[in-house]
Amino acid sequence: MVMARINITDPTGTVVSPGMVLLEGILRDEGHDAQVVTGDLACQGGLFRAAPDAWYLSTVSVRQFLALPAFFDRVGLEVLAAARASTAPLVALGGYPAANPLPILPLVDVVALGDGEATAPALAAALDRGGKAAALEAAEETQGLAATRAAFALARAEGPFGARLIPMARGRAAVEVARGCKRRCAYCAISWLVPYREADQEEVHQVLAASSCRQVNLLASSLSDVSWATALPAMLAATGSRDVGEHVSIRSYLRGGGGAWRSSVATGIDGASERIRRATGKPITDDEVVAAVELARDLGVTRLKLHQLLGMPGETAEDLDAWRGLWARIARVAAESARLQVIMSTHFHLATPHTPLEETAAVRQVPARRCAAACRTHAHAVNKATGRSAVLVLQAKGYGQWRLEQYLMRADETAAELILRRPGEKLIRSQRWEEMVPPTRPRAWGCVDAGVPARMREAALRRYWLEMGGHPPVLGHDAVSP
Repeated sequence: MVMARINITDPTGTVVSPGMVLLEGILRDEGHDAQVVTGDLACQGGLFRAAPDAWYLSTVSVRQFLALPAFFDRVGLEVLAAARASTAPLVALGGYPAANPLPILPLVDVVALGDGEATAPALAAALDRGGKAAALEAAEETQGLAATRAAFALARAEGPFGARLIPMARGRAAVEVARGCKRRCAYCAISWLVPYREADQEEVHQVLAASSCRQVNLLASSLSDVSWATALPAMLAATGSRDVGEHVSIRSYLRGGGGAWRSSVATGIDGASERIRRATGKPITDDEVVAAVELARDLGVTRLKLHQLLGMPGETAEDLDAWRGLWARIARVAAESARLQVIMSTHFHLATPHTPLEETAAVRQVPARRCAAACRTHAHAVNKATGRSAVLVLQAKGYGQWRLEQYLMRADETAAELILRRPGEKLIRSQRWEEMVPPTRPRAWGCVDAGVPARMREAALRRYWLEMGGHPPVLGHDAVSP
């Protein structure tokens, strides 16, 4: 049998994620000829297989959809799938952004949604067996794959998965400990699209012991949720390993004493007030956030990044006032350290498909934007008063970028026409997404069965509004008045 050659990359050709390296290992274990490449290297006269049998494109953001035309130019393919010759490489795209596959269906041959451990080998086996034609046929018959607008279901693997070492940059490695998330936060796609699964404890121990790399990033949405999390410190000590991952939940950071080896920490607050955090299913208190900042200061951490969601459905001026008060408390703690830099990275809520809040999205986010601007002014004042240029940094995702992502998440095949126009991003940013995707239009992702009963999402939505003490705003209208 002639083995199919598969290149794994992202549409921009610049990102090598742990998921891509993991997929490469899974395919190679199945006997397939797979290789992770970057876009530039893949096109240098055959140095890295410029003409593979298939391109597997991994995405983590809908913004990467806009890079598809340039990607096809680099690899010498027609942009529209229907215009490509039958001998052209197969193009498959997967990742969380494909939860609504319609915007990119005209551009790729196959969309993969769900666990790549199930979909990628099935597609590769079909390529090995009968080339592109066989792969397209398999896509119509395999759960989690689609080549047309016909209804399809996510691939949902169950049970423990095999632990493996994932080589990364700078001499480090990653080990996946858990997939999915137990918490079912109302806004998060991972909680609702990916079944929670864990690697076997003994397998993880064996992988760490066998590795010559001692700086590892233990991958999980929340290590504290892993059923055998209490065994991790002893496991790391026994194998001489250090967990160098930055991302950690606030409560596990506090419970574990911070981990003295971390000089950089990133965690999520996700909600302007305690009320909103309780409603979303992430009931972190302001006191816990401040305690985490104090712990980072005491441990000599140099960089603490706090992710914050603003513009949540039902958010009021009181919620934003509470966030300003929390920001002021954080600022006082940060100013007491000669080393600590606190970065607040703000994001506006996105009505993400297949989540309980999929039908709740504001138009302008005016109050949240004004609040972020006020906090940025406060940060400048603190920095000036302390004589340090960057004690506090407020990073706000741009309004245009938020509007772009909201449109691409909710659009249908007509979005491909804008993606094909090279200044597509400017075109989308210049228009109102709620006019391009009217609230009365049926959900574009209705063809996808996410595997979670609608009643579960509806129950989570009822709990959200019960906690918020209000009624859901109409889709496409601001949750609070400017």
